[in-house]
Amino acid sequence: MASASELMVAAELEDLRENAAVLDGWSVQLLSPTTFILGLPASDGSRFWLKCECDRYPALPPIWRWCDE
Repeated sequence: MASASELMVAAELEDLRENAAVLDGWSVQLLSPTTFILGLPASDGSRFWLKCECDRYPALPPIWRWCDE
């Protein structure tokens, strides 16, 4: 059975995926039901990677960390 965090992240992740599809160069990669990586384009053609951990969401805010691909 899915936890409250997993259900909330799944619902909100769908909106993020829709936005990423419209925005040039954005990508979303799901690592677990409450963790994903957001890829963002940089102005020099490289990419930035952010890992988002939402294990206790919505009781606690998501944790955003810079990471390697």
